[in-house]
Amino acid sequence: MNKRLLWLIVIIILLLSSFNVVPQIKHSLSKKRVQRKKLLLLIKKLKK
Repeated sequence: MNKRLLWLIVIIILLLSSFNVVPQIKHSLSKKRVQRKKLLLLIKKLKK
């Protein structure tokens, strides 16, 4: 891999993290997981 491409990737990652994009993505992912767990619990209760 050439150095220019590597630096470009590093700069993009820094920019993204400076705009708090990464935490937002993680947050939305964890929200979806929680919703899925709640749905599974509801389904189990309904089956009983």
